[in-house]
Amino acid sequence: MSAVGDIRSFEVKPDFRGAHTPEAIAIRRNKAMSKGAAKLKAFLGVHVLLDGRFPRKRRGEVANWNPAGRQALYLLADQFNRRPDSQWGERLLYYKKVLRERHPEVVIENGKKRYTKGHIHKMALWRTLTKFVESLYRDWLRIETELRAGANRAEAA
Repeated sequence: MSAVGDIRSFEVKPDFRGAHTPEAIAIRRNKAMSKGAAKLKAFLGVHVLLDGRFPRKRRGEVANWNPAGRQALYLLADQFNRRPDSQWGERLLYYKKVLRERHPEVVIENGKKRYTKGHIHKMALWRTLTKFVESLYRDWLRIETELRAGANRAEAA
């Protein structure tokens, strides 16, 4: 994920002011983690716009995501599709199943077909990638934090 560079640039520090219980601290930590993950998803172009649409290049709109990162994720999704027994391949099949249940038949809106097999496949791919980026952010930041803590302990010794 060379497009991301340093994961710490997406980190959001939690605001613990007024949080006096362990539950309140955990809630604020999770909220900060979600905000950081949202920043990374937007950077890679796998977020959802405010009006509920998935981002893509449309006439008159600015594509503010990193094209290399988005392309890398698309190629990764292709590997999820080719390896259905992997963790993320199974997740892709799960999302396809859920979307097929939610949209069992093709709908025609404004002369365009929606919820075809190809459309459901693409929707499931991007949903899987969104969840993958959330997981990537959480794990990558945890590893980075552990490395930083280990380096600080080594300097103190």
